[in-house]
Amino acid sequence: MKTKPIMGSIVGLAVIAAMATSEPVQAQDRSCRVNPRTNRIECVDNRYDRRYDRSFRVEELIDRLYREVLSRRADRSGLRTYSDRMLRSGWDENRVRRDLVRSREARNRINQLYREILGRNADPGGLRTYQRHLERGWSLAQVRRELMNSEEARNRGRRGRYYYRR
Repeated sequence: MKTKPIMGSIVGLAVIAAMATSEPVQAQDRSCRVNPRTNRIECVDNRYDRRYDRSFRVEELIDRLYREVLSRRADRSGLRTYSDRMLRSGWDENRVRRDLVRSREARNRINQLYREILGRNADPGGLRTYQRHLERGWSLAQVRRELMNSEEARNRGRRGRYYYRR
């Protein structure tokens, strides 16, 4: 954050008028305020800050979606691809989630859960059902719990790799 003497800029004149309240003053794409401790003007470039903050929030969102849908952190390629689509192409969270759910990796993860818990590959109907659940906001952990609590899993007498002890 840069500081400037009050009399050293045109922005300073606007700040002098607002000095009594110490409220931020907008000057083009910059935000300036008087620091009450130093009595100096501090200015921040709003264009850069907003763009950085939004990009950071988008990357956090994408990483969260990866963890929910694929049970892993987003890799650099995925972050770059989906950040670009959200920031430049207008994609929203639901569209990114839908794209992740329809990926081969998501289908493989669901099928892996079926093999672990039920000892068989996912049938097309079951695969579609759990893809729809993931699209609606479920996490892969919720899909796992649902399969573990299914009637088929109970009839097999096991949950995952571990048998019930009766």
